[in-house]
Amino acid sequence: MFPIIDKKVLAPTITRFEIKAPFVARKRRAGNFVMVRVEEGGERIPLTIADGNPAFGTITLIVQAIGGTTKLLCSKNTGDMLLDVVGPLGNPTPIEKHGVVACVGGGVGTAELYPIAKALKEAGNRVLTVIGARSRDLVILEKEMAGCSDESFVTTDDGTYGRKGFVTDQLKDLLDAPGGVNAVYAIGP
Repeated sequence: MFPIIDKKVLAPTITRFEIKAPFVARKRRAGNFVMVRVEEGGERIPLTIADGNPAFGTITLIVQAIGGTTKLLCSKNTGDMLLDVVGPLGNPTPIEKHGVVACVGGGVGTAELYPIAKALKEAGNRVLTVIGARSRDLVILEKEMAGCSDESFVTTDDGTYGRKGFVTDQLKDLLDAPGGVNAVYAIGP
């Protein structure tokens, strides 16, 4: 059993969970995921590990409640238990020193992009992040992304926050700028 240490609603239908999973917290790398089963007989779902704290033995999962299992998970609260959290699984994202890197995330894809942007910054890159959502209330992890970036940009489809338009509009401007970008890491919703 894996206890939920903390729960925070980030946006309508999007929730951040801190889960006690010491082995996963020690071994995870950017791009890894876990398989989660909320209760006995339940569906197993893959979730990207958005962050982790090896010292406290916790991992961060960001979940969008769109199906039965994710809705069930998002109904859980601090102190509740998850039956299974298996991982870390998958191949970590290759992290290299490229120089200037653009990290682009749309919607809940920002949660998958966050550990990659952090790792790229730690590898010595100049990190430019672009995150976007349909509207202001759906923008997630803005402070976290800014914290691991040299420059960060926000776009919303409807113009309620940041630049009106899509993340690709901002990316085009970065690619066209003097000095340019050496690599792009992009994850969509």
